[in-house]
Amino acid sequence: MKKLYATLSLLLAAFTIGMAQPAVFDDDYAAGISFSAFGGSANSLTIDAANARPGSSGTKSLKVDVPAAGYTGGAMVAATNANLSAYNAVSFWVKASKAVTLNVSGLGNNAASDAYQTELNNVAVSTSWVKVIIPIPDASKLTAINGLFHFAEGSDEGAYTLWFDDITYENLTGGIIGTPTAVMDNQSLTKAVGGTFTATGVRATFPVNSVNTQITLKGVYLTFTSNPVGRITFDANGICTAATVGSATVTATLQGAAVTGSISVTVSGAASEPNTAAPTPPARSAGDVLSVYSADLYQRNRYQLESQLGAVYRSKRSTGGRQ
Repeated sequence: MKKLYATLSLLLAAFTIGMAQPAVFDDDYAAGISFSAFGGSANSLTIDAANARPGSSGTKSLKVDVPAAGYTGGAMVAATNANLSAYNAVSFWVKASKAVTLNVSGLGNNAASDAYQTELNNVAVSTSWVKVIIPIPDASKLTAINGLFHFAEGSDEGAYTLWFDDITYENLTGGIIGTPTAVMDNQSLTKAVGGTFTATGVRATFPVNSVNTQITLKGVYLTFTSNPVGRITFDANGICTAATVGSATVTATLQGAAVTGSISVTVSGAASEPNTAAPTPPARSAGDVLSVYSADLYQRNRYQLESQLGAVYRSKRSTGGRQ
């Protein structure tokens, strides 16, 4: 009986852990999470007990005052890296003191590095609470990140107030998030052996509750291929490196589906370092050497200039000042 009880307890614990949704903010920042401001931002963030979201398990929200000039923005950063590979979205609830457009919300930016950045731009926000879902492009890449959520909002719509609540990671099933289509910039590059580059302008469109939602993302989420194989190599951070001389075409996939766009690369030989010393100049007599800073050179140039000006003056006199 004890053995059966222990087994059931372990199964229950495993189920609970599997179902757990790591909160970023719920009544307050989750344990070990703090706000880190973006450079140049002006921030006024407070925990607000007067605007709790109805239906929330908590009683408070995060109040953000948007300034009349400049912008507010920053990241919610974990003290230690988190493994988020079991989740396919980060979601949050938001409302505002008037109907506005939230410029930026996302994940993978810790206010010091945006290596894993994914962003949802221009979210319509009203005076009523609305849930926003940001799909994670490829969760298998998020095994150790600490930039869990970020936002930025400019003063283009004047001063007003935003409220955030229940910012959390989720594993949404049942077709809530569909298969993405993605595109990246076409590029034509020339690189020496050892030169690096990455994909730019990467966007992915996910059906979220049957509504197409476009996000921007870094190349780290893509899986790259070089044709011919080996001419370009790739690391885990989405950095492409020119490996051998010749031409190559780089393509990519996201979640196994082809990304529209390609990178054409011409790889040249690496510039070689000189392996012979410069020749030693022949010996010269000190009397034959004229320093560019010497009085002799100054006088010589002066006499040459005066001679030329004198010739021009005499020429003008002989022609009555006409040329």
